[in-house]
Amino acid sequence: MISLWRVCHFGVPLAQDIKQARWFQVSGPIATCEGSAVAAMYARLVACMQPNPRALPLVDHIFELQVPGDSVQDARLSRRWFLNRPEVRACVDEWLAHESSLVLRVPSVSGSHQYLLNLRHPGLGQCRVFDRGAYPYSKYLPAVESALADPSKWLCLQ
Repeated sequence: MISLWRVCHFGVPLAQDIKQARWFQVSGPIATCEGSAVAAMYARLVACMQPNPRALPLVDHIFELQVPGDSVQDARLSRRWFLNRPEVRACVDEWLAHESSLVLRVPSVSGSHQYLLNLRHPGLGQCRVFDRGAYPYSKYLPAVESALADPSKWLCLQ
């Protein structure tokens, strides 16, 4: 089993992402996960357009999702995938249509990875979900705050 992480509202870890993203249209049955708890908190900061974790919604929870290691497929993309939104969306659309794996591991511009969880995949029942806490995520918050100790605006919002 591998651990994926997600921060979301109201303690509902397997809810569909409602905002359009680089990887998919709004209608996709996808939950976006991260490879670590800290990365999940950063992703939530970006999604909420907040520069500090203490500004996150009080109803948020952090979840660990354990999925079988053999249920993860790597996305096959060109070297310049980040410049080609139609390519990345076609990759995800094909993955969803064929239900070839429960999880699609996709690259991020930062060099790490994100994990797309297919909420309609027949293997979804193999996921084990653990609520690792409500705000303020006391176990994980210090790591995020220390990385954001400089009060400068690390998050560029357009």
